[in-house]
Amino acid sequence: MKNVAVLSFHSILILVLMSLGIVGSALAQPIQEVRIQWQSYPVGAPEKLEPSFSKPLTNSFTVVHQRIVSGRLPRQRNPELSTDQIVVIARDADGRDLDSHLIPDPRILRAEQPDSSGRLTGQILYRANADFFITLPADPKIKQIDFYHPQWSGTEFSLESLGTVVVK
Repeated sequence: MKNVAVLSFHSILILVLMSLGIVGSALAQPIQEVRIQWQSYPVGAPEKLEPSFSKPLTNSFTVVHQRIVSGRLPRQRNPELSTDQIVVIARDADGRDLDSHLIPDPRILRAEQPDSSGRLTGQILYRANADFFITLPADPKIKQIDFYHPQWSGTEFSLESLGTVVVK
């Protein structure tokens, strides 16, 4: 009797899709998670919440932790700029763009509280300092991450540089 390998339909389908290169991007791959600390105000300044976006006194980005993990990069199906997001651009040593995506502004807190009549009203507050994670390809060419805040002029967006952090 010959040894016969019995494969399920699912296993055969995955093998075919992998050979065509269709499944590779959907499976887990090495990615890097980077934890960033963003100080919008000088060290020693009291932690505060601003009731509206105001230009920070200083912007200091620090890599707190960086690690390679197995996973998938987040997909942004239809990214659109807005003033409550941050543009993240990973660059190589020569300043060439290697990856970019949008993240929610990590300083934003949305608060709701009742007014004198008991009706809920909403307010957006901005943290003076924030820690957040970003996920990037595990590409050793990535040497820096630049952060930008979209500014709306009434007719178009421009990107205001917030700062840069160097990665290993």
